[in-house]
Amino acid sequence: MGKADPIVVAVRALEMPLVQFDTDEGIRYTCDLKKFEGVYCFPKSQEEWEEVFEMEGDRIVWKNRFEVHVDQAIAYTIRKESSEQSSAS
Repeated sequence: MGKADPIVVAVRALEMPLVQFDTDEGIRYTCDLKKFEGVYCFPKSQEEWEEVFEMEGDRIVWKNRFEVHVDQAIAYTIRKESSEQSSAS
């Protein structure tokens, strides 16, 4: 049986199209979601980008209903670190 995707426990919108999230595995990912800009509901402005408003376990959802699954976001990771290490800095 395969390993389950990590669960998102905290999320922050950075400068568009970057998003950062912490997982239940104690890892903080910073991901560049530029590859999704062609999706119809992808946020059109920094203001919309900052309206990332909920985590539904295996996905991150914006107010305008754009969503990305954790495994998709992880595929575009530009930085990976321990979330405990990040909190200490």
